[in-house]
Amino acid sequence: GDGKYVQFNVTYSTTSVITKAELKNYYNKLDKEKILVSNEPTTTVNGLIKADQSPNQANGVAADEPLKLSDVITLSYDDEAGTLTATQNATNVASNKVKDLKFGTATTGSYTAGKEITVPATATITAGTSTTADFNLDDPSKAFKFDPSSAEISGFVTGQAGQTLKASIKIINAKEESIDVDSSSHRTAEDLAE
Repeated sequence: GDGKYVQFNVTYSTTSVITKAELKNYYNKLDKEKILVSNEPTTTVNGLIKADQSPNQANGVAADEPLKLSDVITLSYDDEAGTLTATQNATNVASNKVKDLKFGTATTGSYTAGKEITVPATATITAGTSTTADFNLDDPSKAFKFDPSSAEISGFVTGQAGQTLKASIKIINAKEESIDVDSSSHRTAEDLAE
């Protein structure tokens, strides 16, 4: 009745959907040529190494070039589909590992003892779907980073998962009014909403 309140209980999700424009902007900001692992190892400091061809392939020596993102991952964006895909570079990657290069020191036996570098599996982000809420597009520099402790390269950065929340909306001093829908009254739902 008049002077009372009406309460609506609303359930909603905090999940947001990434647009094509946001995803393309993120793709454009990704540094495809960023260095993941430097090729400046020493006898005590780890770096990118290859097998010494002489005198002993068990020994590690500095790789010819640093390892860049484009060496192991190919990034592509499809405007029409609104998809961003990270694909392993088959020339340099096999079974999720970088071919012929390891992370270790440049010393006797270090190539054999060096860590194989793990590359993330192929992944795709599709704009306009709720699953994209699991990706964090705020800082492109955080994607595809090398972790020296595990010798793993990360993939796209996951974001905070969406939550289902509840809220109560209370309208106070509600006014109760009814209309006869069969009458010739010009009152409308918009009038009542006011």
